Amino acid sequence: MDKNMSETLVRTGPGTAMGHLMRRYWVPILLVSEIAEPDCPPVRVQILGEKLLAFRDSDGNAALIDELHLAIVPVLLGSGEHLLGGLNLPALGYECVRRIEGARATHVTLRKRA
Repeated sequence: MDKNMSETLVRTGPGTAMGHLMRRYWVPILLVSEIAEPDCPPVRVQILGEKLLAFRDSDGNAALIDELHLAIVPVLLGSGEHLLGGLNLPALGYECVRRIEGARATHVTLRKRA
């Protein structure tokens, strides 16, 4: 096997031939016990060259994120629950890439740093 073929077979990041192939299949990345409870602390995972954040939402649904778009209404109604309370987004590797303030909402796009 030559060097080019070897490189093709081992590179699995986004936009690579093997990355494209591997993303067609289900690949386990962590145990369910690692994010067992709703609203438990998020877990950093890396799969196929991508750094992601695994978590369970308040309803207990498991999820992964690498980019997040939020529309935040400036006035909190109801219980006044803090939307991102307890999450230190910069420490988790997220950065704000766009913030647009409107009359009724603020739109924020967060992206996982590479």
